[in-house]
Amino acid sequence: MKIYFDACCINRLTDDQAQARIRQETEAVELILRRTRDGAIQWISSEALDDEIVRNPYVETRQENAALLALASESIEVNDPIAARAANLQLGMELTTRCT
Repeated sequence: MKIYFDACCINRLTDDQAQARIRQETEAVELILRRTRDGAIQWISSEALDDEIVRNPYVETRQENAALLALASESIEVNDPIAARAANLQLGMELTTRCT
């Protein structure tokens, strides 16, 4: 099985764990990471995720998250078709937001 974590999933590990929902989500991410280490799940990362992690203003969180990226078995580079698709999705979200 292949999965993709976005930055929110990775950041969940360092979020304040006071709320039950946050703890449950953190436990789910940790379980998936354990399954990744065991080889049961293949984590596909991306250049976009790398960029998001590098832009995190919290040094310790940024370093911890960057270290986790080593578990990813593959990283997808952003190319022209991917960038165009992202732009179209973003435009669609902006139009949807304006209409509601």
